[in-house]
This record gives sequence, C-alpha cells and structure tokens, in this order.
Amino acid sequence: MATETIRPNGNANTLWEAYAYTLIDDVVDSPSSAGDGTNAYASDDSESVEQKWDFEALSTLSSASSVEVFVRHKDDGISGNPDSAVNVKIGGSWQTGQNISYNGSYSWVSKTFNGDWSASDFDDFEVGITAPNNISRNREYLVAVVYAVVTGEAASSTTNEAFLLFLDSL
Repeated sequence: MATETIRPNGNANTLWEAYAYTLIDDVVDSPSSAGDGTNAYASDDSESVEQKWDFEALSTLSSASSVEVFVRHKDDGISGNPDSAVNVKIGGSWQTGQNISYNGSYSWVSKTFNGDWSASDFDDFEVGITAPNNISRNREYLVAVVYAVVTGEAASSTTNEAFLLFLDSL
C-alpha cells in the first residue's frame, strides 16, 4: 500500500466568518507541527454550520481504501465540551460524518473513512467541518490546519512515466 497527502485548494462554500482555504492549507505532514498560525473560524453566528473546502486530486494513487483527515483546532470560549464534526465527499457522495472533540487548547484529531474508491473519485474530494452549537458570544471555534492522507494502490510506473513524458513535452 502507498499513501498520498492532499491539501485544501479551494473554498466549496463560504459560510464561516473566516473561511479561506489559504488559512488552513499549511504544509504540515505530521500532527506535531503547529502550522503557520492562521485560522479559519466560526463565531456564534455560525453555530452548527458546516464549512466545506475543495482538495487536490490524487496524483500518485490509482485507487484508495482509506482517507484519514487530520484537523488542528481549538475552541476559544465554547460552553461545555461539545463536539464538532468532520465529513468527506468522495465520488460525489458525502460519507457519514464523525464527531471530533477538543479540550480548550489547540489539539490535533484525526478521523478515518474507509471504502473502495478509484483515483477519479477524488477529483471532487471535499472536507467539511461543522462548528459546535454553543459558541459563546464574541468567541470563536478555530481551525488551523486540515489535510488528508489517502491510502491505496500506487499508480503503475508506466502511468507515471507517461505523465512525466507528457510534462516534458510541454
């Protein structure tokens, strides 16, 4: 099995107060890094609202059996300890969302989605994060980094070589 890391490259919707994918597309390959310090965020006006981001298509895998989504997030004044949720769209279908918890400071969480997908199913891959439902007034739910690690079969070397030859011809 092989893996490929993909990152946000567009906004699928614009519902949170700060939603730009450039705020969360940090080049982080390990949940030990803090990212660049910028955040997408939802305020009390966006409680329970799902922000969605477009992601890069696969380039080195021919099929996939799992997607692990990594999120670095923080609540900045949320009552209690509610869950947020992460969801993915693969092959035009949204998978069943999974709750993600946090503890008041920046923390990493990952959720895995399993299936049997082709590389083309990731041409319109999206990640959605739903804000908690009890954000205190003048406070925010912050998302610092989002990326996905896809596990599957590597594309054949013939395909990769043909692609490289094509690029060389440009």
